[in-house]
Amino acid sequence: MTLDIRRAAGESPRVNVEYFYKYQTETSRDKNLSYWKWELDHYGIPLPLNTTPWTNRIRRRFLPKHGEIHPKNAHALGRVNQIDFRPLFPISETSAALASRLGLHLQSEFCAIHLRRGDYAYASSRCIAVEEVATISNKLSLERFQSIWIFSDTPLSSEEKGVMRNTLNRDPEYCVGENQHAVHGILRSANFLITSNSTFSASAGLLMAKPSAVVLSPQHFFPGLENVNNVFQGFGLWMIY
Repeated sequence: MTLDIRRAAGESPRVNVEYFYKYQTETSRDKNLSYWKWELDHYGIPLPLNTTPWTNRIRRRFLPKHGEIHPKNAHALGRVNQIDFRPLFPISETSAALASRLGLHLQSEFCAIHLRRGDYAYASSRCIAVEEVATISNKLSLERFQSIWIFSDTPLSSEEKGVMRNTLNRDPEYCVGENQHAVHGILRSANFLITSNSTFSASAGLLMAKPSAVVLSPQHFFPGLENVNNVFQGFGLWMIY
């Protein structure tokens, strides 16, 4: 999305895809962490050739330090909610198949909650706990939805499920793992989406299918990195206390 916005403005930004070539040639030194492969070919966007020689000098010039974001990228990201990117990223055909298997009707009134866990527990500086989601859910009238679904990378413990049951006054439905394109499409099909501090569910929030859908996202993706958090906060114009 950022790249399209910058190109539309007449810019020619460099694209660093080294990470995705590392996926093909390396394995993580930490068994708890994962290299994620390129996934945009699912939408007809192939992995660009890794032709730029990213020397240390070029990295110092073009790549921001950890916790920083290039001003031009920040400006472009601040505009992603003003452009309809849904034609570029159509909902995956696998979403309907997964929903059918789960017994979820995508046209029904349902709430989706995304929990980013998995290697986030080891790699992320901020991993949103179930208790935090329960606190905000308790302030919302979620009982009006026909069903409430929690999507997570890894299973919730019995204690965590108990927290959500007590908060929602009913047992939500759970979907653990599954094909990420299918899950992304289901998140986009919800009437109410509570995202994690994850670009996976945050991007789903930007691509919601139902005109009256509501998205609730955390304001702080990273602790102490206000310049980066400000970019994500710019996706919406309102806050919930």
